[in-house]
Amino acid sequence: MYQLKQTESEWEYIDKNLGIRFGVPGDCGAELLLTPDVEAIRSEAEVEEAVKNPKYGPSLRKLAEDRHARTACVLISDATRAVPTAGILKYIVQELTEAGILPEQICAFVAIGVHRGASEKEMQTFLGELYGKIRIENHTPFEKENLICLGETSGHTPVWVNKKAYACDLHIQIGKVEPHEFAGFSGGRKSVLPGISGEETILVNHRPEMILRPDAAIGVLEGNPVHEDMEEAAEKFGIDFGVNCILNQQLELAAVFAGEMKRSHRAAVEWVREHLRVSLKRPDILVTTAGNPLDIDFYQTVKALIALSEIRD
Repeated sequence: MYQLKQTESEWEYIDKNLGIRFGVPGDCGAELLLTPDVEAIRSEAEVEEAVKNPKYGPSLRKLAEDRHARTACVLISDATRAVPTAGILKYIVQELTEAGILPEQICAFVAIGVHRGASEKEMQTFLGELYGKIRIENHTPFEKENLICLGETSGHTPVWVNKKAYACDLHIQIGKVEPHEFAGFSGGRKSVLPGISGEETILVNHRPEMILRPDAAIGVLEGNPVHEDMEEAAEKFGIDFGVNCILNQQLELAAVFAGEMKRSHRAAVEWVREHLRVSLKRPDILVTTAGNPLDIDFYQTVKALIALSEIRD
C-alpha cells in the first residue's frame, strides 16, 4: 500500500493505491510509520464462533427466541468504512433464521448518517451471497416522514431515528472500531447516531459547542460529551446485539467482538489501544494520508489532518 525506498540520491515515497510518488532529498532522514500490522483472521470458523457464541452477552438466536421476534434490522456501514459486512452478516442471518425469522423479514439499513446513499453495486458488496435474499435500503436522514422521535438525551439532543428500523423486533449493528476525531472511537453506538439518525439530531450532536470541547477528542471516551450523547441515543433506540470488528493494514478482518453493544464496543476499543498504539518523536515535516477507503471522497480528507492531532514534542 505505502512504501519508502532509499536510492543513492533520495528517499522515494510510493502510494500504490493513488499512484503517487515523490522524492525527499537523500541527506534528510526519512521514516515510514505505520500502525502494527496485526495478523488477519484466517479461519472462517473463528469468525462464526465470535458471532454465534459471543463473549459479551447472550447469543443472537437466544435473544430472538426469548423475544419471539419476527422482524429484525441490521445497521451496516457505508463504503467509507471498509467493514467486511458480508462475511459477518451471513452468520447473523443464520442465527435469525434458525430462530424462526424469515429472510424477507430481515432488513439491512445502510447507516449513512448524512453521507451519500450507497449505490446498488455497493449494496451487492455489503450483502454478498445474501443479495436478493434479504432486504436492504439506505437510511433517509432528510425525510422527516421516515423518522420517529424518541425524546431527548440529557444533553438535549432530539433523538430522531429511522422509523422502519425502530419498528423491527430486533436491532443489530455491525461496525468497525478505530480512533475517531471527536467521538473518541468509531463503531458501536455510532451505528445509531449519526448512522440512522435524522439531520436535526446529527446537527445538534455535531455542533461546535460539542465537538470543540477538550474531551471530544480522538481516542477519548471517558467524559467525552459527543460519545456520551451518541451512546444515550443508541440506548433509546435499543441495540440488542452488536458486532464490532477491527481491520489490519490490508483491510482484512483481524478481530471480532460481539454481544451486548456497550460491552463489545469497549472490548474492541481496549484491543485497539493495546495492539495498535504507535509513538514517535515530533518530526520537522510530517506527511499523512487518510488512506483507503477514507480517500473515497473530499469529505473524508479531514481524517488525514486528525492523524496529526496527537503529535507532541
